[in-house]
Amino acid sequence: MFKCNNCGALFKDLAPIKENLDGEIGYLLYHGCPHCRSDQIEIAVQCDLCGEYVTEDYVVLKDGTIACADCHTRY
Repeated sequence: MFKCNNCGALFKDLAPIKENLDGEIGYLLYHGCPHCRSDQIEIAVQCDLCGEYVTEDYVVLKDGTIACADCHTRY
């Protein structure tokens, strides 16, 4: 999963975005958020304990369980 830092949307696949270049022949092609077209995206992982998607502050336990920071401190 991916999370957009601009609009907060969660999505599985990046969208190809074509941006015309001003005054030049051609375009810029990049991949970004399918909702707001931002390229400010991060990989998001799902906490196995609470189900929330997080982009940072998580740990992978010895048994492979992914725990967000909140769940890790609670359990």
